[in-house]
Amino acid sequence: MPDEATTNVIRVIGLRILGKEMFDPTQWGIVGPRFVERMTEVLRLLHRVSEGRASLLDVPRVLRDTDFVDSLAGSLAVPDADLQAWLKAEKLTRRSSEFGELNA
Repeated sequence: MPDEATTNVIRVIGLRILGKEMFDPTQWGIVGPRFVERMTEVLRLLHRVSEGRASLLDVPRVLRDTDFVDSLAGSLAVPDADLQAWLKAEKLTRRSSEFGELNA
């Protein structure tokens, strides 16, 4: 049985492969490190707040619901310090042309 760190590495590699197959089948380069980071952290978040009942299908809903993500930053529902740091950074890093904001 692999240790937790090895299991997490295997999960991230699997997530990157799954992401490429689902979201970038023609390999245009859509799935990169930021994609994998966001998917990984949202899945960790969902696992934490749903007591393990969330699925991959919940990820897009969470990414669209920015109020939900913002409400969890600093929440006692997410005691994991690394996940809290990601939640706080996510609010700042989601600024892009997708949200009609100018980044220059």
